Amino acid sequence: MTRAPRSTLADISQAVRGRARESRSDLYWWIDDHFEQLQGDLPKPGAKRPRPNWTVITERLNSLGLRDTKGQPLKSDNVRKIWTRVARDRAGQATTKVARIEDPPRRPEHAPTEPAPEAPSRYRFVPATPKKPRES
Repeated sequence: MTRAPRSTLADISQAVRGRARESRSDLYWWIDDHFEQLQGDLPKPGAKRPRPNWTVITERLNSLGLRDTKGQPLKSDNVRKIWTRVARDRAGQATTKVARIEDPPRRPEHAPTEPAPEAPSRYRFVPATPKKPRES
């Protein structure tokens, strides 16, 4: 039996962890890898700061050889959207880890001793008015 190359094992390991590089563009992973360095310079989504010049940023990223998923040169709108997506994904990962630690258990440890009250019916039962008995 031959051994798989190290790069193949790393790719499989990433896929098992849910971080398969094929599912995202090279730009997404480049921004993700350099996020901490870029975070101070680029605004967080929704921040009230001067807008970055996405056209200049896109030109520099294209000069690095980064391409979209189809192998085409990057567009400034896509670069902006991918930056926002990476920031959102990273923020989601951070809040998910905190929420798992701080959330109380969802199920009560013991079943309630009293049965739950019945929910009110949508319809109200009104008995028919009794007929008067016939006099003979």
